[in-house]
Parts: sequence; structure tokens; C-alpha cells
Amino acid sequence: MNDPRVPLKNPYLAVLLGLLVPGGGQLYQGRNFKGVLYAVCIIGTFTYGMFLSDWTALYAGSPLSSTGRRWGYLAQAPIGVPAMYALVQQRRYGSESNVPQFAIETPLSAPYQGRLMLENGETEKYYELQGQVELEPASSVVGPIVEGRFTGEQVELDAAFEPLPETAQAVEYLLSSEAGRFELDRPIYGDQERSLKIPVVEESAQGRPKGIGVLRGTIPRPLGDWLAVPLESEKLNRLHYELGKTYDLALVYTWIAALLNVLILWDAFEGPAYGYGDEKPEGDPDGPKPEPTPQPA
Repeated sequence: MNDPRVPLKNPYLAVLLGLLVPGGGQLYQGRNFKGVLYAVCIIGTFTYGMFLSDWTALYAGSPLSSTGRRWGYLAQAPIGVPAMYALVQQRRYGSESNVPQFAIETPLSAPYQGRLMLENGETEKYYELQGQVELEPASSVVGPIVEGRFTGEQVELDAAFEPLPETAQAVEYLLSSEAGRFELDRPIYGDQERSLKIPVVEESAQGRPKGIGVLRGTIPRPLGDWLAVPLESEKLNRLHYELGKTYDLALVYTWIAALLNVLILWDAFEGPAYGYGDEKPEGDPDGPKPEPTPQPA
């Protein structure tokens, strides 16, 4: 039974606010110390679990995921808004017809970092390279091809690598923002980056392009395209391989945070479990007996 000395106001609204932000119900009720304490502990525990899992621990089940995850998500659902967002992502990626395609559908400008490989006869050299790409959709029957433009820093060729003048011109051609046809790898939807391969070509004497190297690197993916998406088996297996038991520990942290929030929501709805109203009223025969007053000898 609620104690009248604890003003719970509208308990249903308090529960709703607690789902939006852990501890929000207690803050609404004016129980500020509890609200701040709950918010720091629950949000901190959940965020730490997400950090340990490379921000992949929270996701809902999906037909695209052979893991068929259900119970793990239900244990995370009481965390509130993040779990609701996972349902939105599950709907986005919940069928083959809804998931994003291999290539891009709209123009994209993004930072690019990768490794440039040049070959000249029997010699291969590698150079770290970064720059900016501007991509546009392109129709292709051979794979995820996009039209693009790359702007990068100049490469200082190794002295031991003596390229032909045409090769040097091709490198300058690549770094001078000329347009070309680039290849995007198939996206793994839980990955924060996407691979992009840029061929380095030169014009041969016959007027046909000749490949002399390749620039392999990645472009970042928008946060909304990878956070809380259903994990494919390929991504999940990679996480277990790279993180080992840390990934399982990360799941436990998110489960603990969400399940503790259930108790916090109940506290917002029903009030303290003890503290007020537990005192025995005066004259209660079951209450503590007063100690007898010592008599003088």
C-alpha cells in the first residue's frame, strides 16, 4: 500500500518517464537523489555493456539472422527507448526486400582511408592514403559498382620503386579527383564501416585502360544504418572470434541494467518497499516493550 508521505503523483506517468530515461519517474515525483542515482547506475551499466560489445549487444531478432534471437532481446527490453529503437531497426532490416542494397541509392560524400598498392612489373609497393570520396549510384550487371571521385594526398613514391612515366601519371590521375568507377563490397549491416575498392589505371598505347594497382579502404557508415540492427551470422561469428568471452560479458551487463530497471519502474509505481509505515504504533501489544525503570535500593 502506498505511503501518503511519499508523493507518487501519477504513477502511470512515472513509469512512462522511467521507460524513457531510467530514474525519470523518481525525478518526476521529486525523489531527486534516487532518480539521479538510478540514472547514473543503469545508464552507466548499459552503456558499458554496449562499449564492451563494440556497440552491438542490443538488437532484436530478425529473419535475416540465423541466430533467431528472442530471449536475449526480451531481457534487454525494459531498458526502454534503446530497445524500442532496436524494434525500429528490426523492422527496417526484417526482410530481404527492406534491407539496403549493395550499392548506394543517393549521392554520398564521405572521408576515406585505405592502403594504396602499386605494381610495376615484378615490384609491388604499399602506401597508406586518406582523402575524400564523392560517390554516385551507377547501374551495373557485374556487382555493386558506383561512380565516384576521389581526392587524396599526394603519394611520395619509394625510391626503390621506379614506375614508368605512365604509372606516375596514373597515380597523379587518381589523386587529382578525376572520376572513375569504384566497387563497394557487400555491406555487413552491423559494421561501422564499409569497404570501397578504387582501381588505379593508366591508358595503354592501344587506348585501353590498364590496371597498375588498387586502393583498398573504408568509408564510415551512418550511425542509423548499423546501430541496433539485427546481427548477421557473419558479424556475430566475427564478434565471438575477436572479443571472445568479453562479448558474452557485455550481454550480461545489458541484461543486468535492463532487469534492474524493472525494479526501478516498480518503485516509481508503488513507492518504497520499506522505510515508512513500518514503525509499530504506540500501545501495540506486539511492539517492543519499554525497559523497566530501575528502583532505588
